[in-house]
Amino acid sequence: MRTFKMGPLRKVGNVMIGALARAGIGPGYLHILTTLGRKSGLPRSNPVMLVIEQDRRWLVAPYGHVEWVKNARASGHVTLSRGRRRTEYRIRQIEDDAAGRILKKYVKKAPIMIPYFEVGLASSEEEFATEARDHPVFELLPSTTEDVRN
Repeated sequence: MRTFKMGPLRKVGNVMIGALARAGIGPGYLHILTTLGRKSGLPRSNPVMLVIEQDRRWLVAPYGHVEWVKNARASGHVTLSRGRRRTEYRIRQIEDDAAGRILKKYVKKAPIMIPYFEVGLASSEEEFATEARDHPVFELLPSTTEDVRN
């Protein structure tokens, strides 16, 4: 797995994707993820792409065990924003074949991320399942908190 480093092109891409999600335009899988810093308690936000199947949603960590993953695990929940809509979710990390299926769907949607994986686009779901140890997959579960609109 290639180590993630935020280069200038990735920064520009994140700004553009973040602007689309904040405006509520673009593909419906683009959102702003907000976690609370596990040490500071301050909100931390980044743009993310979800995998959505019917009424289920998954959050993928394509760059591995980065800070938002550690923050999400520590708190057990995340907030997703798109346009004026903000929704809080509980998270549950998934593994095994289910994670492989979601990871494969993710890289098909975002092939630019494949260099961060040790498998390729033609790899099987089983091969992608082995990547779940380095690329956590979280199922987003309804929180007891209702949607918040600004």
